[in-house]
Formats: sequence, C-alpha cells, structure tokens
Amino acid sequence: FLGVKDLPTTQKAMIRDKLNDMIIYDFPSNSKDLIPGSITYGDYIATLDKLLAALSHTGDVQVLQILFPVLRQEGHPYATEIDRALTTFVHHVAKDDEKAVDVFATCLNAFLDTRNQDYLRFALIKKLCVPLGYCMTTNTSARVFAQHIAAIMTIIPQDGKEKGATQAAAKDEVMDLEETTEEDQETKLVQEACAFSLVEALYQCLPGEVIRTQVNKPYCIEKLGMRTDKEIKGNELTTNIMRAAHALNSKKIITAASSAKKADRALSQQTQGMDVMDQDSDEKPTEASAKPKQRNMLLESHQTAYNALVAVIKCTQTKENFFNVFLFKETWDNIVDIHEFHRFFVETNFPMAKESVTSLKQQTAEQDAANISRPLIARNDLRYMSSQYLADSSLSQELTLVAGNNYASKDGELSDAESEQQFSRVRVAEAKPENGDGITIPQSEGSQTESIELDTFNANPCMQAILSIIDYMHSAFPPTPPTPSRPGMVAHDEMPKWMQFMHTKMLDTGAHTNVKLFIAKIIINKNRMFERYASQWFGALIEIAVSKEMSGQGFHYFLRDIAILFLRWDKFCPAQLPTPSASGRLSGLSRETELASLFMEHLFKVTPHPKPHILHSNIEIISLFFRKWKGCFRINKGIILRYLGFDPKHKNAKLARLTGLLLMGVLLTHGHPAYDPLYDSEHSDFMFFQTLLSNIMLPNKQIYCATAEVCGMTLKQAGDSEESDQLQMTQGSSGELHGIGAFKQLLKEKIASMFLKAQYEIVLNVLRFITTHCPSYVDHFFLRLFDIIPKLRGELRQAALELILLRCTALSAEKEADVKAKAEASKPPTIDIKGKGRSDHTPSAQPTASLTLGTQAIGQPPAETATCHDVFLRLQPLLPQLLVHRDEDCQLIVMKTIMILLPTLSYTNILSFLEPLL
Repeated sequence: FLGVKDLPTTQKAMIRDKLNDMIIYDFPSNSKDLIPGSITYGDYIATLDKLLAALSHTGDVQVLQILFPVLRQEGHPYATEIDRALTTFVHHVAKDDEKAVDVFATCLNAFLDTRNQDYLRFALIKKLCVPLGYCMTTNTSARVFAQHIAAIMTIIPQDGKEKGATQAAAKDEVMDLEETTEEDQETKLVQEACAFSLVEALYQCLPGEVIRTQVNKPYCIEKLGMRTDKEIKGNELTTNIMRAAHALNSKKIITAASSAKKADRALSQQTQGMDVMDQDSDEKPTEASAKPKQRNMLLESHQTAYNALVAVIKCTQTKENFFNVFLFKETWDNIVDIHEFHRFFVETNFPMAKESVTSLKQQTAEQDAANISRPLIARNDLRYMSSQYLADSSLSQELTLVAGNNYASKDGELSDAESEQQFSRVRVAEAKPENGDGITIPQSEGSQTESIELDTFNANPCMQAILSIIDYMHSAFPPTPPTPSRPGMVAHDEMPKWMQFMHTKMLDTGAHTNVKLFIAKIIINKNRMFERYASQWFGALIEIAVSKEMSGQGFHYFLRDIAILFLRWDKFCPAQLPTPSASGRLSGLSRETELASLFMEHLFKVTPHPKPHILHSNIEIISLFFRKWKGCFRINKGIILRYLGFDPKHKNAKLARLTGLLLMGVLLTHGHPAYDPLYDSEHSDFMFFQTLLSNIMLPNKQIYCATAEVCGMTLKQAGDSEESDQLQMTQGSSGELHGIGAFKQLLKEKIASMFLKAQYEIVLNVLRFITTHCPSYVDHFFLRLFDIIPKLRGELRQAALELILLRCTALSAEKEADVKAKAEASKPPTIDIKGKGRSDHTPSAQPTASLTLGTQAIGQPPAETATCHDVFLRLQPLLPQLLVHRDEDCQLIVMKTIMILLPTLSYTNILSFLEPLL
C-alpha cells in the first residue's frame, strides 16, 4: 500500500505507524533468540519476507526506514535474503533520479546520526549508499556528492595538514586507543571506513574534471570557508583526501598497557645510561595490543582508506611518482592482517589449478610433438607410471584405504593434516562492482577477462584495487623493456619503480610473513607482468615457499600456486648445472641452481597424499618441472631412498614406498639415470639398488608391480644409454659388481628366487611389468617359464602365455625391422633437399632407430637372447596339451603366438611344428 501513488498521506502515515509498532513490539530485539524451526520463528521469517518483498517492489524509502531495526542486527540468520532484497531495492531506486537522491540522503543522514548503532550505520553505507552511487547516472551522482561531500569530509580525519603533512611526520604519528572509551573507538573506526568507502565510490563513478568543477567547489565553500572562485584552485578536495588517507595508513595503535611497558623499558635504560629517545624512535608500536574486534575494525579502516587513495590517484594524477610512493612504498603492513594465522589446506575446490596443470600438460605435449629432434626417452616414450597406478589400476582402489598420517617429515614419519577448504571464483574484467558478487577490475595486456580464486588473500578488499592499479600503470606508464643477458635475467634497477618497492619489501627480513604471502599472491595473479623480471623474484618466492613459517602441511594450495607460477613463466629457467670436469669433479652450483634444487627437494618431501587424485596431481606437477627445468636442479635421491626403504611395519609404509616408486618413474621417464655417480655418491650404488629391489619382495601386489615397472624402465634406459656398457659390468676391489651390472645381477637373483619358491603369481606379474618396457628381459627365464606352464592353471597359465606372446611379437617386429633396414641400406644414399646436412637413408642411421625394442637395446649377452626358433622349439612339445585344454582364452593366446611364429619358420619347421597336432 505504501507504494500506491494515489494513497492519501494520512493512510500512509497510519500504515507506517502500524508497521513500526509491529517491528518494535512484536519483532525480537535479536532474531537469534528465536529457535529455528519453531512456530514463532516461522511467523517471524514469513513476515520479514513480506516486508522485504514490499521493499523490493515499491522502492519506497519509508519501508526501508521501517526495516532499520532489522538492518542493525549483525549476523542476522536471514542476512542473505536481506542483502538480496537491498540489492533489488538499489537497482529499482536508481532508475528514478529524484528517488535515488532521496534514498541516498535518508541513508546518509541516518549514518551521520551517532545515536544509531554502529552496524546499522555501517550497513546503510556499505549496502545502500555505495552501491547506489555506482548505479546512479553521472549527473545524479555529481549532484548527490556535491550536496553531501562536506558532511562526509567532516568524518575523515584531517590531522595530517595540521602536523605538517609531510611523509616523515605522518609516519611517526600514533593513534592511542586509550584516549577514548572502547565504544567511541569502534564508532570512530566505523565512521572512517564508511567515509572512505563513499570517497572511493565518488572517484570511481565520476570523471576527475566533474569532481574538480562540480564537487570541489561546494566542499571549499561549506567546509573550508572559501567564498570566491579565485581562492578555489580545484584540487583542495583531492589533496585533503590523499593527505588524510596516507596519514591514516601511516598510523599505528598503542594502548595504555603497551605505553606502560615502553615506559618501564625506558626507565630501565635510563638507569643504565642508555639514550631513551633513540630507543623510543626505533620502537614501532603495533596493532597487537588492541583487542581483536578493534584490530579488525582498524584493519578495515586502513583498507578502505587505501582503496580510496587508489581511486583518487587513478582518477586525478598523471605523474608516476604519485602512484609509486603513495600506493606501493610503505602501506603493506596496514592493509594486510599480520595477526591472522594462515593454514593452507591441500584439498580445495579450486577449478583453475586443475585447468592450469591440464593446459601446461597440453602445451608440453604440443612442444614435444613439434620438436622431433629431442631424444626419444625425453619425449616420454617410456610409460608414465602415475597414470598406470593412480587412474586405471587397482592401486586407485587400494590407496584410499591408507589411513592416518599423510605427509613426510624430517624424522621419516608422516604427520597428520587433512581438511578441505572451500573457496569461490571471482571474474576479473573491466566493469563496475555489481550485485555484491565480487569486484571486477580492468585488465591491460589484451584486455582479456581473467579469473582469480577467492582465497583468503584474494578476498582482501585491497587485492582487487591493487590488481586494477597495476594494470592501469602498466598501460599509462609502459616500462622500458629490459635487455637481459638471458631470458628472465634482469637487474633490480630495471624493474618498474612500484615493483622495486614490492621487491624490497619481499626481501626485507623484518617484513611479516603475511605481507610476503600477500605480495606473492599479487605476483601469482599477474604472472605475465612479472615474468620478464623472474630472475629477481625467483629467490624471494622460493624462500617463502619452503619457509617453516608456511603453516600449511603437504603440497598445499599456496605451494601449488607458486609451482604453477614457475611453470607458466615460459621464458625463464634457472641456471644449468655445471658441466663436470675431465676428472669428473663438479664446480659449485649457482644461486639459482641451488634454489631450484631446494624447491624440488621440498616438493619431493610433500608429495605423498593418501587420496589418489591428489597424489596424481602432485606427481604431474613434479613431472612438468622435470620437463621444463631439465638440467637446472640437482635431484636429492636421499629423499627417494628414504621413501623406498620406509619401515614396512609403519601404517603408511605403502604410501611412502609407492611415492618413492612414482618419483623414480618420473625421473626415469625424463632421461635421468636411476643412479648417477656424479650426484648420488653419498649413497653407494649397490645400497641404492638393493633398497629399490627390496620392494619387489614385498607381499603387496601394488608395490611389487610398481617396482617391476621401475626396473623395466631402468633396463630400457640402460640399453639406450651409450655409457651403459661402461657402467654395467664395473667391479670393485672386492669383486662385487657396481652400477647397472649390480642392479641386473640383484634383479636376476630375486626373480630366480621367486621361481625356486614357486611364487608363480608374483613372478609372472613382475615379468609382465618388466617386459612392458624391456621385452627381451624375459629371455633370461624362458626355460623356467616353459617348465612351469604345465603346472599352471587358469589366469596364471594365461599370464605365462601372454608373456610368450609379447616376446614373440617383439621378436617378429625386430626381424621385420632388420629386413627393412638391410633393404634400405642396399639403396644408394639420397640427397637431402631440405639442406639440413644429413641423409635420411644413411646406413649408419638405421639400426639404432629400428631396433629400439631389440636385444641390442638391452645389452644382454648373446647366449641369453631368444629367437623365434627358440620359442618354436620350446612351445612345440606343449602344443597338444595347450590346444586340447578347454580354456578358450589360453587357446586363443597360443593361436596368436603360432600366427606370429609361422612367417619366421622354414617350410620344414612348419611341418614338424604342426605334425603333433595332426
């Protein structure tokens, strides 16, 4: 009824009075006193729903005034619906200029009335006046702010001018909370925060010229007492706001208690003959002495003042120095909560992290596909183990059963920490804040819409303003392109001035960790802008990533964000490892290489996680670093060795050993040797391989299968390595084998032991996973394999026959490749028409490429290398039993084997082969 235009004024007044009486006498003073689900609570919510619907539908300021008692309650259980109704109300009112002016004035007057509760005053500004300022037209906004700017500025402290307004003087100012009562302190902070929010809206909604001509003059006349145009310069409002905001962000808080402690220290120093004044000047009071509520309110006051300062400078200033000094030099401690304890969780619902890893993997795959000149082993010709054991095998089921501790620590234990943290996503684009869904900001390079995850740092009210002003400065003051000696290598002085201030703060040993984390988050959000200066930021980011002060445990999301940041920096890689001298000695590592090694070592330590998809993600990120930073860091095999030798009685032994095997798979996949005497000499090669192979004897199927696959990859790599012949048969003074030779001997002994113990299921699985990478290795055990086939039944017999089929397939492929190579070699060399200086048909180039799966690739002695004829001789006596058997799966495997063998046999051999069957 209140929204009906023709309703008489007396009836409107009567309705308004009745509604006011209902709110005062029937509504609870605190809605939390009502029990949710009770009849009274249901009636209360239903009535409140109708009032909110009336507010949204009519846009009547009288309905809004009736709801003031509801708006003053902090933490209202119906807060979401109330905020939604207020948003609708603001958009409804903004369509009518006169109504918008009336609502703004009503809310601002209620805010200026100190008899109202602080939260009501806060809500009126934050939820009504500020959004309304963004939604109004430019002319209406100018009219509204011109009317009320003087009242707004009376709230903003102007003591900076009285005390000299110099930066040094403002820095030394201290606001003593004990001068007034606690209630007055909170009221003052609420007023300042709201006033600066209005100022921010003013400078974001109106152009600088409009503020100068239409808003500044009423302020000068009403607030400063200027009467003539000659007295008014046009920048008075802007100057006073900048001075006040900067002065506020330079203040600290002390209380009587902290003042007393300082006085006691001063007295003690006086008795000892110390200079009290010098000590006082060095003392920097902090906010820690304030109560948590006051501290949070002060922080919000500082943050809103900073955001207002950003808006003012962006709107009015054209000199870069204003941006650098006022916004980036000394404000960090005041806009970041240095008392908050951050706990970074491993599991979040951030979709962008997964998207980033997927994008990086696709980019890597495309680069590998385009760069065909890279060695085969570096192009992931070896199977990648993590997908095998964490996605499409029984390991993905078994891993979820691992209970208890999750992460590796220094003493070999796995410490407890598991939680899930939920955050949302904020779109970042060039637009004004809308509907309270998150502030959006303009982007510079390419002006493409970006998104940021709304974690605790991105939720800081100043983050959006900082990202916005960085984009603006990048466009308005383009930095001079550096001239690095190599990509990403620039000097500190070559960075933009604002970035130098951030970098200095990041390197300050006295800076609070939360401030460094906040700056790191800015770099993560603007990774492309910081990429050209990566060499300068690399050390600082590594130090914060591996610091003990990072309270998160495991491969937490902030560590993951830093890792993804490094992977996104395409043009930067740390310095390469030094080249060994002729004597095999290594020179000292560069600073970048040491940092990269430290970072990778830290990632190794935090890789384990009981949930398969998280462990898989950790392994994928580490694999991307092996691809991008190859040769730029030293691998700490001690961590992997500790995983591989983890106490089998420990409840997390399976998780630790599996993690070690997956890391071994990653480094083998990317061309790193299983044991490198140059870097792993602190551990003997025999002990290393013995620890690795100890996992093949464990009863857990997932562990011994994974170990077998690592062994196959090691054998495959040894066969492809040109130096394997030098390493595999090296003997020590005692006669024991070292290097690959020791590994092969140990592996052969353990598999032979399985045959002797009749552990047929284990040995068949082990051989199957080894031959996945190295098919010829089964040649060592062909006699034993054919001997046990008659003893096997069901799946075990099928597994043995599949091993034979796999080997026959490889032998047939080798023979075809050999024939093709000989045919190509008989042809005359062709001319390289592309002018690359090599022939595609030179005889020396063919054997290596065509026999990658052959016996030469494994480097086995000729006596233990099988041929198709050997398989024929061993299989022939078993054919009647195998084909008469009713197991159709085994019969099918045998027939496939026969089909592969027939083309390799002579006519006489074929007849003798088929004679038992006929």
